[in-house]
Amino acid sequence: MTTDGADRGRSRRRLVRLTPIVAIVAIQALSAVLFIANIAFSVIGAAPVAWILYELTEIGAAVGLILGMVLGGIALRRSLRRAAEAEARLRAAQGAFMTLLEERLDGWGLT
Repeated sequence: MTTDGADRGRSRRRLVRLTPIVAIVAIQALSAVLFIANIAFSVIGAAPVAWILYELTEIGAAVGLILGMVLGGIALRRSLRRAAEAEARLRAAQGAFMTLLEERLDGWGLT
């Protein structure tokens, strides 16, 4: 694989990792807009909105919040898994460093 191919692969993986986060932000923003719009219409006394439309916006906002919570949990789980993998790699690297250091010190006749 060429360097350009490796860069594209990294960019694609980064995009895949960011997709749930972008989805969370979009869903939460849409839900917030729906709730704020309902409150604003109530406060300014705008023409009454049809009951079914009002209920659908409330249901949509609630579903959006639930989806945001689910996607947030998924993103958190992925982050915790990546952190655990990074810690495991760090421990392996520390062990390899100590082994290499002991080999070098033995080679030089040092303790």
